Amino acid sequence: MYEKKAFTIEEQAQQLKDRGLFISESDKMKSVANAIKGWYEADINL
Repeated sequence: MYEKKAFTIEEQAQQLKDRGLFISESDKMKSVANAIKGWYEADINL
């Protein structure tokens, strides 16, 4: 039986980030801010 390597929380988070499955809270906030900014600018341009 081979021993499975245990990953730290940081390594697991990095693996998920590499696969695009993990978004940090700050990235979520940036996405929300950009969406709101986009809607606001679209309103101004109408």
